[in-house]
Amino acid sequence: MSINLITYQMTGNRYNFGEYLAKRIVESLGYTVNVYGNIYPLTSKTSSVLLSIGGLLNNDYCLELSKLSDKIYVWGSGLECQFSKHFLLPPDVVKDKIVLCMLRGELTRQAYGFSDDILIGDPGYLASMLFPVKNKTDEILQVPFYYDQVTHTPVDVLPGVTKCIGSLLGERSESVQQDFDLLLQSIGSSKFVLTGSMHAAIVAHSYSVPWAIIKKSTCDIETEWKWKDTFSAIGLDAGDVKAVSSLEEGEAWYNSVKNKIKMVTKDYQNEILDAFPKEVNE
Repeated sequence: MSINLITYQMTGNRYNFGEYLAKRIVESLGYTVNVYGNIYPLTSKTSSVLLSIGGLLNNDYCLELSKLSDKIYVWGSGLECQFSKHFLLPPDVVKDKIVLCMLRGELTRQAYGFSDDILIGDPGYLASMLFPVKNKTDEILQVPFYYDQVTHTPVDVLPGVTKCIGSLLGERSESVQQDFDLLLQSIGSSKFVLTGSMHAAIVAHSYSVPWAIIKKSTCDIETEWKWKDTFSAIGLDAGDVKAVSSLEEGEAWYNSVKNKIKMVTKDYQNEILDAFPKEVNE
C-alpha cells in the first residue's frame, strides 16, 4: 500500500527531523511512502494525499494540492508558524477536499471553526510506541533548531549539556536514516532535552523525558504561534511557552508546568493510531 505524504525537505538529501519523522511513522504502519513537497512537488493527478507533521493546512500548500488531489487527509497538521487570515483555506476547499482526522492544536481548530470533536495531537507522540529506546542515560541533550544549521549560525552549547545533535538530518553522515536513528535514540534515552526543534520536544515528551525550549536565531519562540498551537494538545497555555537560556532555567520551567502537562499514555497513542486515515492509500 502506498501513501502520498506531503512534507518539507531542505534539499534533495537533507530533512528536518520532524518531517522525516512523519515518513518513518507512516512507514512503520506498513505503508510505502511517496514523499512530495517543496523539492519534489506533486505534479500529476492523484486520488489522495496525506498531511501529517507541519504547518501545511494553509493556502500555500493546499490550494495547489486541491487541484491535483481528490482528497487531502489531515492527520496532525496545523496552520503556518505564525497566524494570519491569509493562510486560511477557502470554505469550499475545506468542504470539498479536506478530510479531518486529527489536528495539530486547539488554535488551528479555533481559527477554522472546526468541531470540538476533532482529535488534537501530533503523530510524533507515537515515537515511544513505535521506536522503543535501547537504554536510558544521564545525558543532557541539546537539539538546535534545524535552520540554525542551514545558516551556519554558531550554536552555543549551553553549560551542563553533555551531547549536542542538530535537528537537520543528512549533514553528519551519508545516511539521513542513520542521523534520524541517532537523534531519536538520543532523545529517548536522555535525562533532559533542551531544544529549539518542536518535534524534538514532542518526541522527548512521548518518551517521558523532561524538556525545555531554547532560543533559536530566526524568531522569538515565545511569540511563535505554532508552539502555542502544538502544546495546547498536552495542556499547556499560550503563556506557558517560554524560551530558556540555561539548563537551570530549563529545569525550573519544566518543574513549574509539569503538573499541568498531560503525559502521553497508551490510550492517547491508540487514539492517534485509530485516527489514521486507512483509506488514504493509493
